[in-house]
Amino acid sequence: MALALATTAALSVSAGDPPRGAAEFAFVSSSGDWSAPVELSTPATGGARGLEIDANALGDFTAAWVVDAEDDIVAVIKTAGSSPGAPQIFAGDYDDPDVAIGGNSVGVLAWESNTSDETVYAASKAGSASAFSSPAEFEGDGHTSPSAPPSAQDPIVAVNEQGTGMLLFERDYYTPPSYSTLAEAIEGRVLVDPAANTWSAGADLHANPREPRNTEVSVAADGSVFLGSNGFELGPCYYIHAMVMENDGTGSGGGPIRYTCGGQLNGILPSNDRLPNGDVLMTYHHHTGGGVYALDISKGRALSGSTDLSSQEVRLDDPDGSEDGVWPRVRTDAAGNAVVVWHDTTGTDSMLARFRPAGQTTWGPVEVISSGETYQGDFSFDLDAAGNGYLVYERTDGVNQQVVAAERSPGAAGVWTTPVVLSTDQGIVASPMVVAAADGHAFAAWIANSGDQVYLSSFAPSNPAGPGGPGNPGDGDHTAPRLRVDGAKKQTNKKRVVINASCDEICTVTAGLKGKARIKKGPPGTKKNVKLTLKETATTLAAGRSQPLALKFKGSKTKKLVRRVLGSKRGKIKLVLSITAVDQAGNTSQDTFKVVLRRG
Repeated sequence: MALALATTAALSVSAGDPPRGAAEFAFVSSSGDWSAPVELSTPATGGARGLEIDANALGDFTAAWVVDAEDDIVAVIKTAGSSPGAPQIFAGDYDDPDVAIGGNSVGVLAWESNTSDETVYAASKAGSASAFSSPAEFEGDGHTSPSAPPSAQDPIVAVNEQGTGMLLFERDYYTPPSYSTLAEAIEGRVLVDPAANTWSAGADLHANPREPRNTEVSVAADGSVFLGSNGFELGPCYYIHAMVMENDGTGSGGGPIRYTCGGQLNGILPSNDRLPNGDVLMTYHHHTGGGVYALDISKGRALSGSTDLSSQEVRLDDPDGSEDGVWPRVRTDAAGNAVVVWHDTTGTDSMLARFRPAGQTTWGPVEVISSGETYQGDFSFDLDAAGNGYLVYERTDGVNQQVVAAERSPGAAGVWTTPVVLSTDQGIVASPMVVAAADGHAFAAWIANSGDQVYLSSFAPSNPAGPGGPGNPGDGDHTAPRLRVDGAKKQTNKKRVVINASCDEICTVTAGLKGKARIKKGPPGTKKNVKLTLKETATTLAAGRSQPLALKFKGSKTKKLVRRVLGSKRGKIKLVLSITAVDQAGNTSQDTFKVVLRRG
């Protein structure tokens, strides 16, 4: 977005000295457009509560909610460039859904039982599938020290850019004699096969995390996920916990990284996002006394924990209480820039934000996104890889409730657009949510008409720069991306073909088999020319960053033949891969690469 910053005051801000006043940011017209709302629900799937949404860099979108009257789970999938699919219903007595979609269009949907704390359910979606699978069920295994009956609840899911799905949930609750009910552990599982919905064995990421509340998960470039949670026990005592799970299911989380007791200032409602090096930036507000705080946590510290980092907090709002807020949301872009948004509730009654450049500890001045409005309370914020910010929130004009959206251009000089109304004449609205998709594109969803309907609106730049996202290709860039592929000459893998691809700019890469594979050498009786099937794969690459692409062999006959040929002493298979790269402006480059598979 080509927007310019206009301020009326120059403020010098240090990390430990929040501003005494907010910079006055000039509003500008949006350089993009939100589409007219599209209803995701049907008459049979209305009466919604618990809305959750997610999108990936390809522009795929998914949503999930609960049908309040029936306690059924509903999921909707929208493939990039297509209309939303029909709602998929999981009938039962369910609650608390969470949904995620990531690399290779892999999706994960999870929820819990509505009447007991005994079972968590998880369904998956392979990249080529248009619906989620039948759910798998997970329970705790019970523990004798402390004594904890089998139980599972409060699932949260993530899918990284490598297409690895992850599930985390609280397991095996027990009641000690001295304080409230506690979870025995946070359990993590990795999706082994999205098509078959098979999962790894559970791994304990954190023992005895008190009573976890208000959890949020974020994904790092290395494929690991970070779970930040506020724990509680009688006292009252509040704990900020940090847990990490790697691609292979390993991980841990030590003791609390932030805790206070006895009615002191207590950090709650944490939000977090990952920096390019895998470290974490977390924000939260204090339970008593107000205040919005930021805390940097290294990935190593998140794995080990057991250290109170309260002395390293940075307060973002004014200590005099004029800009106190609740539940700040923090997001980072691919370069490591960070934006925090919060709703001031006790002072100016405004939507506020602050920006921190990559690699720095100093936060910029408070940015006034909007003021003088009657807010309903709920809001959502996200940032795409290029640094474009998207905010949706609730307000009322005195008569009608509204879902409103504003965008922020990238960088320290970024400005907020004039808020626009997404919902019109939709009665009581709730649960506004927004997620960034391809750079310059985003999705917003909300519940309208007292829960009767769920709506979706998509954002696209006026001169779109997204790889086939919800907008049209831009016309300002006509240069094809430069594609490079390494590691495609000799391989020994009997299950998949792995190559390393990179682009000179952000691009979406699709790889597939071209023609027939040729068996050059193999056991006696093996045909020379056979059709070996590989699953096509697609992912979005950051500029100049090499990333592995894995094409798995498809079909039992193909897998058996590959194992047989590569199991022989002189076994050798030659094949050709077709690789296509599409940049943000829609320009395409294509090439073919020869790959040789042989016995290791």
